[in-house]
Amino acid sequence: ETNQRNKKMNINNSGATTSIKGKIPMDENEEEEIWRKYQAREEEIERQKMVVKEKVQQRLGYAEEATRSLTQTLEELEIMGDPTRKEVGMLRKKIDMANRDIKSLSQSCQKKEKEYKEILEA
Repeated sequence: ETNQRNKKMNINNSGATTSIKGKIPMDENEEEEIWRKYQAREEEIERQKMVVKEKVQQRLGYAEEATRSLTQTLEELEIMGDPTRKEVGMLRKKIDMANRDIKSLSQSCQKKEKEYKEILEA
């Protein structure tokens, strides 16, 4: 405290103190009053910093909670989507198998029609 006060003010040989610029002589009571005001202002700034810091921390907490909630929702949607994807995959396989069977039956049918026409012509 004393070091800071000495940094802020210079002491004259006459016993009165002057401001840093040396223009306004002050007695010790004025110096102490200025120092108290300075300290009060510094404390107020620190309090304001803490309030802002608390608000930032609170909002970060909200953001983290929202992120967790969104992540959980996304996971739930993916879980819901997986069975649907599996069902679609199974249906596609069944359709592919049915198409192969139809193609095979179509070829067999065309072959039988051709044989039938040949028998009718003969």
